[in-house]
Amino acid sequence: MRFLVILVAFLASVITAAGGLNTTMRSVFNDFTPDLAVDGDRKTCAVSGWETGGWWRGELGAVMSVAGVTLVGALDPFQLRVGNFSDEYGLRGGFDENPLCSLELGFPYLTPRTVTCRQVLTGSVVSIQMVDPISVYQMKLCDVNVIQA
Repeated sequence: MRFLVILVAFLASVITAAGGLNTTMRSVFNDFTPDLAVDGDRKTCAVSGWETGGWWRGELGAVMSVAGVTLVGALDPFQLRVGNFSDEYGLRGGFDENPLCSLELGFPYLTPRTVTCRQVLTGSVVSIQMVDPISVYQMKLCDVNVIQA
């Protein structure tokens, strides 16, 4: 019984962004739009064009305390940031203005991975940016779930 209570409490703290999260990307490949990363279906993915410095951003709709994010997709070295700044023109994705949650080396396609922030961060915007300034990559995000602290 105690295990069930802990499990329910954990599941309640995972925010899935499906249904209404405002999402944007620096570029979009064909019809693989940024909202597909939060539609609740791991078989559909948001896909960027081939570029350096590609990014994806999700606006949570409210300020939250974020402990991390669980991602499914294919990402090369990237940074995850959480804060309140959202670049309305989409030029930089709001990266330098929001605190760094984590810097990651990347991971292979369709491997669920939980990225834990170095400390709990408060904000209404979660953003992911490819950080290799030279290599050309295509960002694929199939599932993004914010873990609320």
